[in-house]
Amino acid sequence: MRFSKEELGLLVAAILVLSGTVMAQDDNTTVEPDNQAQQQQVDTVIMTTTETYHDSLLAGQVAEKYGAPVLLTESEEIPETTSGTLEQLQPSNIVIVGGPAVVAPELEMQLSQNYNVERVSGETAEETASKVAQRFWAEGSQEVNLVDDDPTLLAGAVHFNDAPTLLVTQNASNTTNEALEMLQPQTANIFTTGEVGNITGVETQEYTGSVDQILEDARPETAGADTLVVTSRENFSYSIPAPYVPNAAVVSVDPENATQTLEDVEVEEIWAIGPEDFGQTISEATGMEAESFTGEPSEIASELVLRKQEEWSQLPGEELEIQETTTDNQTATPEEEMNQTENTTETTTENPDENMTETPEENMSENQTETPGDMNQTINNTENTTPT
Repeated sequence: MRFSKEELGLLVAAILVLSGTVMAQDDNTTVEPDNQAQQQQVDTVIMTTTETYHDSLLAGQVAEKYGAPVLLTESEEIPETTSGTLEQLQPSNIVIVGGPAVVAPELEMQLSQNYNVERVSGETAEETASKVAQRFWAEGSQEVNLVDDDPTLLAGAVHFNDAPTLLVTQNASNTTNEALEMLQPQTANIFTTGEVGNITGVETQEYTGSVDQILEDARPETAGADTLVVTSRENFSYSIPAPYVPNAAVVSVDPENATQTLEDVEVEEIWAIGPEDFGQTISEATGMEAESFTGEPSEIASELVLRKQEEWSQLPGEELEIQETTTDNQTATPEEEMNQTENTTETTTENPDENMTETPEENMSENQTETPGDMNQTINNTENTTPT
């Protein structure tokens, strides 16, 4: 068969087009695994609020133990940057640290449509700290950190010796006592600018004095860390985006004392979280170029997580099993609410006298909390009432 010049030209053009299509398909096949490798999955994400420092910093402690990233959310709506980061990380589980006042039940239900969700919280910040310690250190702990309710002290203490952290005012409350009894620590590290309470049954290591002195004494080691994350003490919002960063040391500093605090630091990179000029301050204090992170806490948190994305799956954290049990803070489904309403109606109808409200005296007698005997602390029953 013979072809004319025009037919040969068309045939050659067709062959070239087909060759280009095959090559493009081959290229796509080669690139696709690389994209998948860049989007390494994590098993669990810790999610907490942007509204209080207690929950965020306590979440960082859990994240460090289990090698999990921390993402931030508003109380009623998940920010777009957080949602986008979740899509990239593709976790199976989400642990919410904080109560329904700061992470709404509706938001929890929204998350539960795509993830296994567990919430850990209490009615106060102090109770949330106790619940976190008991949930994630169920095996007990050789040490425990007792910390004043101060954002700077808490930021400096949550990663001290990898020990669970409990919040106290001047002395341990009933809530804190319950956690201490369960944890059975041998040593209590006390971080306070006031007087140390009467704590018996354990050895105590006291970090007292000014905030600067306490943080200097309890300053985390930077040896072995690739990254130094420096947060400004000027506002607690600068601490909450970085409650835990893998292979990094997180330090909270007063900008006026940055040079003294950060002398002799040896790391590969420095990240500065604070106001616009904070990065320059840290660069001058360390003699290294510090990368500055400013903006919304949730956006900063997402960016830091993705910067370390390749490291999450390599962390030697403990395996975390999610407990998807219904708690007091969880919202019942419409069917559950209907059943509860029907049961309540039936009970009230059958015997109204049995459902009469108890007097305050009767209720107090039945629900009075006893002080644990083994950890016979001096009790201050006025708990931190910050909503969580």
